[in-house]
Amino acid sequence: MWAIFLLRLYGSGWPTGPCSHGFSLEALGLPGGPEFNALDVLNQNTEIPIDSSVVRLENQLRHSVRGIKLIDSAVPAAAPTVNAEVPSQTRVGEPIKLATQVQADGVPALSYRWDFGDGTPLTVQSCMRPIREARSSVFD
Repeated sequence: MWAIFLLRLYGSGWPTGPCSHGFSLEALGLPGGPEFNALDVLNQNTEIPIDSSVVRLENQLRHSVRGIKLIDSAVPAAAPTVNAEVPSQTRVGEPIKLATQVQADGVPALSYRWDFGDGTPLTVQSCMRPIREARSSVFD
């Protein structure tokens, strides 16, 4: 499953009252069809109807913003394939390099978390960090 986020801005060139707008999935370079769902991310993921491959935004005010998430439910949800690159051994106080590689043609990793058990986790793909105390760790 993958998603596309759209941010639609309505500016001063629009009529003064509410108006409706539509955009086609084809215009976005997407195939039309029933496998797409549209959700309003700024309105608690309220579903937005797609009629004949056209997303319709009804009664939009002049200076309003809509965040629309398009989800292709025909693509199955999957976890990324991630390989951790860590040294087989090190010494206390010696900086070590920790890194990850994600399969290039696979699902992307959205976030990373290195937890060293000392209350200072890192949320980066790779880092250099000294080991503060001796312990053994198992990486899956």
